[in-house]
Amino acid sequence: MMKLINNLLIIMLAVFSVNAAQAQGTTLKELNDCVVTLYQQGQYSEATRAAEEALKVAEETLGSDHPQLAAFLNNLAILHQAQGRCSEALPLYERTLAIGEKTLSRDDQRMATLSKNIETCKKELEKRGEVERLNGHEKKTQTVNNEPPQPQKSSNVTFTVQAGAFRNLLHAKALQKRLTKRGYDTYINLSESKNEKKLYKVYIGTFVEKKEAETLCNKIKNSEGLETFVTTK
Repeated sequence: MMKLINNLLIIMLAVFSVNAAQAQGTTLKELNDCVVTLYQQGQYSEATRAAEEALKVAEETLGSDHPQLAAFLNNLAILHQAQGRCSEALPLYERTLAIGEKTLSRDDQRMATLSKNIETCKKELEKRGEVERLNGHEKKTQTVNNEPPQPQKSSNVTFTVQAGAFRNLLHAKALQKRLTKRGYDTYINLSESKNEKKLYKVYIGTFVEKKEAETLCNKIKNSEGLETFVTTK
């Protein structure tokens, strides 16, 4: 399964050509190869840092609007999205799309892929914003009533931590494997919207007390750099 994930990433990293490396020496090519290698080894944080460095060098070498800069923007966006950081992936995808609109035809499959990735990130961020708004309302209500939150004694509601949501199952499994290696009880659920679009969500743990879920949520957010949040099962 990991081989399939790696092959998929390599294909995605090749969405735009990186031939600029041949014109500018081996630096860009070596950096890009390093990103792929680190991802294949499961070192996602290191791969992200390498992708950030590659993008920085590419911008300095090629300029901010060069057609081949799209490769490095897209690489970094994919890595952020694979780790559940849609807020960081979205602007990178949008920059990639803007370059593609100047250099590719509207019918190009790469444009369609970018548009889908942007749509997925936006929907996930909108959903997280709604969860945060509801949680904020709950806290205000408790303050007005001057009553501390009470443990749920006779309710069937349980809580879990969502670590990521992906349209592609392989991306979800990559995150699941990474978190499982860290010792977390991780599982994937398939969610389908009214328009029959599938979303594979990665969850961690099951808790009766919301406070326990929040503690784990903050721990993973700080240690893994993921945009985690608490939700009900």
